[in-house]
Amino acid sequence: MELLLNLGLAKISLVLSILLSIIYSLRILNKKLYNNKNKILNTINKLLRKHHKKMGISLVFTGLIHGIYSSKTILSFNLGTITWVVSVILGLNFMLRKKLPNYKPWIYYHRILTLIFLVLMLMHILVVKT
Repeated sequence: MELLLNLGLAKISLVLSILLSIIYSLRILNKKLYNNKNKILNTINKLLRKHHKKMGISLVFTGLIHGIYSSKTILSFNLGTITWVVSVILGLNFMLRKKLPNYKPWIYYHRILTLIFLVLMLMHILVVKT
């Protein structure tokens, strides 16, 4: 049962990560290819943006519970824990956005952290699969 819960939460976390990270790409794709006139991409993007905070919070909790049920020690130095910490930092980045210096908008850091998160998650998946 624990293995099933662990794998289920891993898959949920992966889907949430993809949904959370494609918002920017969809916007750029719509802008460059369709001059912001593709109604399907606009609708998908609006829906994803509307639920972005809830999905981000859900990702942090599903990642935490997934980590608790994994075979590794919680908060051990492994890619899963590091990936989870970056997801928490992403949330903190949003919450502290008004406190960040004005020379770089908070979204710049948010996008960089998202790329780091995605690379770490991919590495985590590849290491666990082998």
